[in-house]
Amino acid sequence: MPTFWVRGGSQDHSVTVNDDEIIGGRSPSASLEVQDPRVSRAHFAIRTLADGWFIRDLGSANGTLVNGQRLAGETPLHDRDVIVVGDSSIVVGLPSDADASTLVEQIAPPPLLTPREQEALSVLCGPLLGADPYAEPASVREIAEALHITPDGVKKTLARLYSKFEIEQQGNTRRLLLARRAILSQAVRPA
Repeated sequence: MPTFWVRGGSQDHSVTVNDDEIIGGRSPSASLEVQDPRVSRAHFAIRTLADGWFIRDLGSANGTLVNGQRLAGETPLHDRDVIVVGDSSIVVGLPSDADASTLVEQIAPPPLLTPREQEALSVLCGPLLGADPYAEPASVREIAEALHITPDGVKKTLARLYSKFEIEQQGNTRRLLLARRAILSQAVRPA
C-alpha cells in the first residue's frame, strides 16, 4: 500500500491508500484528496501495473510535475518521488522500500533563508517549475546573470544553501538535490 505525505493546500497530512488505481485531486471523493484551489477535482491518477507504479495527469488546468518534470503521459513513479500539483507537494512512499521516518523528515519546513538565498533558490528551481519536461536546475552562470552577481557570489550562496538543506553530497547532482528539497519543503513554489 502506498503512502503519500501531502504538504500545502489547507493542511498537511498523510494518506495510505489500498487501491490499484488512485485518483488525486480536490474532490472529497478522491482517494488522495488535496485541498488546494489550484488543484482540479480529479487532477491525476496513479495505478499499479506488473512492472510498477505509474502516474498520469488527467487533463488538469495547471498540470502535474514529478521531481520538477511536467508529466507528458503515463510516467513511472518511484519511492520518494515528489509530485507537485497546484501549490502543494506530495512525497510518494511506495511499498517495500518506504521509510516513513525519512519521508516525514524530508517534508520538514524550509530553513530560515536570507532574501538573497531565497532569490537564488527561485532562479535555481525556476526551470524545474516550467513546462519543459527535460528541464534542469539553473546553472551557476544563469543564477549569476539573473541576480546580477558574480559566479563566486553564487557559489558562496549555494554553499550556504547546501548547508541549510543538509546536502552533504559533492558533484553535479547537488544543485538538483537542492532544487528538489527546496520544492518539497515549499521554500520555492510554482508560480
